[in-house]
Amino acid sequence: MAFTRPTLTELINRVCTNINTYVEHANAFVKQSVFNVLAKIIGALHLDLYVYLDEMAKNFFITTADINGLMARGADIGVFRKKASFATGNIIITGTAGTNIPLGTTYSTVSEQQYKTTVDAVVGTDGTVVVPVQATSTGLAGNQDAGAEFTLVNPIVGLLSSATADNNGITGGAETEETESYRARILKALRNQPGAGDTVFYENAALSQPGVTRAKAFRTYQGAGTVGVTFLMENTYPDGIPHSGDVAAMKEYLESIMPADLNEIIVFAPMPTVIDITINNLTPDTTQLRDAINNSLVALFHGYDFGETVYRGQIETAIGSTPGEISHILAAPVADTTVPVNGIAVLGTITYGVTE
Repeated sequence: MAFTRPTLTELINRVCTNINTYVEHANAFVKQSVFNVLAKIIGALHLDLYVYLDEMAKNFFITTADINGLMARGADIGVFRKKASFATGNIIITGTAGTNIPLGTTYSTVSEQQYKTTVDAVVGTDGTVVVPVQATSTGLAGNQDAGAEFTLVNPIVGLLSSATADNNGITGGAETEETESYRARILKALRNQPGAGDTVFYENAALSQPGVTRAKAFRTYQGAGTVGVTFLMENTYPDGIPHSGDVAAMKEYLESIMPADLNEIIVFAPMPTVIDITINNLTPDTTQLRDAINNSLVALFHGYDFGETVYRGQIETAIGSTPGEISHILAAPVADTTVPVNGIAVLGTITYGVTE
């Protein structure tokens, strides 16, 4: 039965009727009477309860839930709302050969959208250098077409004040996912449940095993009739990489449930791509801030999926967005890190130093 929230007037009339029923000679419908005032007070109190019940009823169903209800339902099935993202790309800077361009140099567009360089750079012998940048704020406004013009915010001797976006433009900026788009993704996930033998089936099966936190399956991993499965145990081992005994146990389990028409299931530990990080000139350089940055980087790497590229800008963002951080220089890695499709990015040694 559908839930219909009564109006305040309906609630007041209900209370008035009850008063007249149970109090002899009372007429609560008479305005300004004590009973009528009490009915209004009680009705208003009940309205708050019905508003709450109405919100609960809507959030029981994905088709009627508000964004808070959708985020809760989506989290239950592993479908999370997409966050706003920063636009990134490359700009072409012109100047005197050998001129240094510090990391964090700020450029702006005519619309006052600002970008910061994400690496240290030096103008080449031809008088130009291509430098990666990232918008300082998230959203679509950060995207720029190829050839878009930028102006240096704080002049640097040896550099022209203008720069241009390269042929790829500045892309990747997006707003927080809209409610209806998120609702559609949740419904699609629910309506496309895994079947026996497909990759989702093996991923869910692997995740059902003790200690397994993430899993990935690959169709025709070593030819027709084969499936590859890798997994992580991040609460068991510091790097999350399962040991040989864990792999053997997983293979035994998956073989016990695999379909008869499958020739072979290959279970393996993911190939770790260890990424060491060097941070120079941290300001302020305190034990508390170092610990906080370490935690931010651990959280960042924990979020990488199998085969997911580790972008240098993401590491920069994780460090720079740590509360209390004022400035730093990311000395390593110097570029994005490509991870094999059957591998996983692993946080290596974090080193703090000072630039000579």
